[in-house]
Amino acid sequence: MLSGDITKKLQAWSNGDRSAYEEVLPLLLDDMRAIARRMAKPGSTLNTTALVNETYLRLARSASGVSSREHFLSLVARAMRQILIDHARTQNRLKRGGGSLKVTLTEDLELTQPRIALLLEIDQLLDRLEDDNPRRCRIFEMRFFAGLAVEEIAAFLGMSERTVVRDYRLACAWLRFHFETPPPNQGAAT
Repeated sequence: MLSGDITKKLQAWSNGDRSAYEEVLPLLLDDMRAIARRMAKPGSTLNTTALVNETYLRLARSASGVSSREHFLSLVARAMRQILIDHARTQNRLKRGGGSLKVTLTEDLELTQPRIALLLEIDQLLDRLEDDNPRRCRIFEMRFFAGLAVEEIAAFLGMSERTVVRDYRLACAWLRFHFETPPPNQGAAT
């Protein structure tokens, strides 16, 4: 199926045609798996298959305004990030005694406390970046998590490739700076 056909199917799904989603999903599964592989590193919260399946379920319930393959993959990246964070928060709560029964979907779901803390910190930084500059956050998610090419992002967002590259670099610098710098209230006497 050509890219234009995929876009038409995604738009039909967005307009309420559930059969269009069922037709186009197999064509996008390789892209979804690639995103999941980038996000679900060894020792990560979910394996690739579980992450793709959960993303499929979340996206199947909400088909609002999907306009293209790039837009869909952007939604996939955001959904996967949210799934990983939700799972990390659940594991963190369970480790602190929040639940009496510990259930894992597979053996490789176990996270160490430092990894949970790191994942939650990255999520908080991305939320702060989104508050500070939503466009840079979106470009970062599309490039870093979804693995979209600069050309694809530029076409989707209707901007020049140079602007995409500049905003991605600025987002990376912003994240690096804030990751290495403690928040203003941290360490202050209360």
